Amino acid sequence: MKLHKKTMKKLSNVEVKKVSGGTSHGIIPPDTLNNTLQIE
Repeated sequence: MKLHKKTMKKLSNVEVKKVSGGTSHGIIPPDTLNNTLQIE
């Protein structure tokens, strides 16, 4: 159960970051990805 709770907490954090437009755990908003590609 401990592992499951930790996993759920991680998922919650990821969802929060996604909603707030932040990047976490490899989640990159399309705008950021496009800007990075344009810079390169």
